[in-house]
Amino acid sequence: EGGPLTVTDPKMTRYFMTISEAAALVVQAATLIDSQGSGGEIFVLDMGEPVRVLDLARRFIALHGLEVDCTSVPGTGAERAGTARIVFTGRRPGEKLFEELAFDTEALRPTSHPGIHLSSPPAPAPEFVERMVQSLASKRRSRDAATVAAAVRQFLPRRMEPAVA
Repeated sequence: EGGPLTVTDPKMTRYFMTISEAAALVVQAATLIDSQGSGGEIFVLDMGEPVRVLDLARRFIALHGLEVDCTSVPGTGAERAGTARIVFTGRRPGEKLFEELAFDTEALRPTSHPGIHLSSPPAPAPEFVERMVQSLASKRRSRDAATVAAAVRQFLPRRMEPAVA
């Protein structure tokens, strides 16, 4: 209908695959459980290359026979016929510019299927586990959610901490 099409950020990238691709990989991963693991493994699907959401929006507009309108001012009614605007809304709290399929500390191992990898998260050091158990022991019966969340948060890697709105 001519837009506007909203995009959170011009640098935003995401992985995309068709439903049939995803379903086939999930079924294949299920068959690997018995042949290549003992259960509890984390399978990581090969998602291909990430796509800039802005590029996807531009392609979507072009597929509808329209051009991207970079000149009209929103809300003025000055939109040109045959065009669609892209409006940047900004990222929401906690939203990432790009997705990570695995953390840097995780090793991805190949499986017999080229599109599926096994993730090997590093085991925490015994001293870390002991310190965490001791620290959280006094909080386990607390009914104060903020206190418990703060206690747990101190053991999360910085990049995994939830964003505060």
